[in-house]
Amino acid sequence: MALVVLYALAWLATAQILNRQVTQWIQIQRDNGLAISIGATVTGGFPGPVRVAARDVLVVAPITDGGWTWRTAKVRVVAWPLNFWHLTVDLSGRQGISGVVTPPGIPVWIAATGAALKLDLDSAGRLRTATLSTTGVSAAVAELPPVLRLQNGSISTTLIDPAPPSPGAPSPTLPVTSRITVDLSGLALPSSFPPPLDQPITHASATVEITGKIVTGVLPQVLNAWRADGGTVEVRAAALDWPPLHMAGSGTLALDDQLQPMGAFSLHFQGGGETLDALAKGGWIGDGEAGVAKLGLALMSQPGADGVTPELNVPLTLQDRRLTAGPATLMTMPEIVWAKVGVR
Repeated sequence: MALVVLYALAWLATAQILNRQVTQWIQIQRDNGLAISIGATVTGGFPGPVRVAARDVLVVAPITDGGWTWRTAKVRVVAWPLNFWHLTVDLSGRQGISGVVTPPGIPVWIAATGAALKLDLDSAGRLRTATLSTTGVSAAVAELPPVLRLQNGSISTTLIDPAPPSPGAPSPTLPVTSRITVDLSGLALPSSFPPPLDQPITHASATVEITGKIVTGVLPQVLNAWRADGGTVEVRAAALDWPPLHMAGSGTLALDDQLQPMGAFSLHFQGGGETLDALAKGGWIGDGEAGVAKLGLALMSQPGADGVTPELNVPLTLQDRRLTAGPATLMTMPEIVWAKVGVR
C-alpha cells in the first residue's frame, strides 16, 4: 500500500512539473514573438505515464519571421513519473502549416498515423538528442489529394558538446557539434508524375555531421560567423534506392568568403542504363539520346562491389558557383542572397 501511495504522489508531482514546463515553454515562445493560442490543456494517463495534452493549438509567427502559421487539434507531452529527462511529444494526427513552402493562408496538411518526437535532456535540462519517428504520413496542399506518402521515417539529431582536441593530435580538427541521421522508407511521389518519376522511393538515408560554432543573430551574420569558425557540413553516408536507380555518396559542404556553397562529393550510381531506358519510355528523352548516353555510361562504368553490376563513380566539385564533374562543368549555380532568404 505504501508503494502505491508513493507512486501516486510521484505521478502527481510529475504532472505538476510537466504542466509547469509546458507553460514556461509556451511563455518563452511568446516572449520571442510567436502568437500562441490553446483551447484547453488536459492532464491524464494515471496510472501510466503522465500525459499533458494541449488542444486546438494555433501558432502564428510575426511578419518579420515569415508570418507562417501552424495549427493542430492536439499535441501531447508524455513522461513517466520522475523521469523528466526523457520526454515524448506526440504529434500524431493532422497538422496544418502555411507560409513556409506555400503562401500564407494556403496550408500544407500533414497527417500521420503515428508521429513521436523523443527528447533526451541532460541533468541541467539541456537538449541532448531529438528523434522524430513517423508511420503512415501523407502531405497535401489545401484540400487537394495527398502529393506525398511515407510509410516509415525517422530523423535523429544528436547535440555534442565541443571539446578541444587532444594535445597529442597531429592535426587538430573541429569536433562535431551535431549529428543528423535521416532514414525514410516507402516514399510515394505524386501519381501525376510521368514515369519513371512516379515510382516510389523504396529507401533513402543519410548521416550528416555539422562542425563549427553556431551563434544567434540575423542569418547572414550567423553564416559568416560559422564560416569563419571553420564550419562544415560532412555528409558521411547518403543512399537512395529509387528503382531502377541506386545511388550512394559522401562529401563535404562549406561556405566561401561570399557565403556561397562550395564542396566536394563522391557519388556512385547503379542502374543508370535502366534509368535511361525508363526516361526514354516516359518521353523525357529520345531513344537516340538514351542510346548515346547508355554507350557513354558503359564506357565509364566499372564492375561494382559484386564484381558484376556496372557502377559509375562521379566526383563532383562546387566552387565559385560552378558545379563540375571531373573536368566538365555541369552548370553555374544561382547566387544565394541570404538577406532575402525567408523574406516575403
